[in-house]
Amino acid sequence: MGRREDNKAGKRGRLESAALESFLAHGYAGSSIARIAASAGVARGTFYLYHRDKRALFTALIDSFLEPVLAATTSARDELAGAATLDATYEVYARLGGRLVENVLGRPRVARLVLGEARAAGAGGDIVRARIERIEGLTRDILADGVGRGLFRPHDPAAVALAIVGAIERLAWAALAGAPGATTASLPAEIVLLFRRGLAA
Repeated sequence: MGRREDNKAGKRGRLESAALESFLAHGYAGSSIARIAASAGVARGTFYLYHRDKRALFTALIDSFLEPVLAATTSARDELAGAATLDATYEVYARLGGRLVENVLGRPRVARLVLGEARAAGAGGDIVRARIERIEGLTRDILADGVGRGLFRPHDPAAVALAIVGAIERLAWAALAGAPGATTASLPAEIVLLFRRGLAA
């Protein structure tokens, strides 16, 4: 990489770091391009060389965390389609839990931003919730498929999907906050057992 490319990558990285700090401190609504650019040590006009607007930068940060979650959930859905027994689903769920924990541990500050904005009113919360709804949709598909194949007891997949995703969000938040008992090592196994046993046919 040449000096010019290094310089561009450095500015992009500074803008993303400054944006993350601003979004964490002031929320999406309280952050501005001027604040982010000043914190990154670049001119406001330079911001637009890298991002169309504040929403585009926020979305890129959010997607850097949620796209791997969506990919992991999609992969689990595809694997679960071939699971013939309830026991066979356990390993798939365990792998999914491990990938989710890896993602939270790998990007804890972005995870905080996602979890915080998911409960916020306004545009930032809307962006995050729209993406989480895609994950909930995949979860509904997994649950409905399990019921259809007799692996899970009959239930309302939409309601249970909300419960599962909500439980994962709450546990991730507790783990990031260092709450007692919320160790990242135990969370995936506990949530899998909770819902697996509760949904057993």
